[in-house]
Amino acid sequence: MPGHNNLLGLKTALEDAGVIFVAENGEGPGVRLRKGVVPTLAEPSSPEQRQAGVDHARHKAGKAADRALTDVDASDDEKAARRGALTDEPAIVAKARGKHRSKTK
Repeated sequence: MPGHNNLLGLKTALEDAGVIFVAENGEGPGVRLRKGVVPTLAEPSSPEQRQAGVDHARHKAGKAADRALTDVDASDDEKAARRGALTDEPAIVAKARGKHRSKTK
């Protein structure tokens, strides 16, 4: 179980990225995204616009992760690995993108 400071850091990072924690409202507690956080997902866009959105989201997530990891007792390499795990494209997604691209060529 993560320590209190780690949990608080994660909560702060998520809130900075636009996540709102919703209290019990009859259906149980949960989360939602703040309005306007991901407007490009609802609108048709070019691959370049989508990639720019992904890059922007990764940049913001990286900054939030850096803030959350500031007081974590870990080496710089460990912090970099944790940041990467949160912001890098998952291998499974990269693999799926590669398969998609090979089908369209």
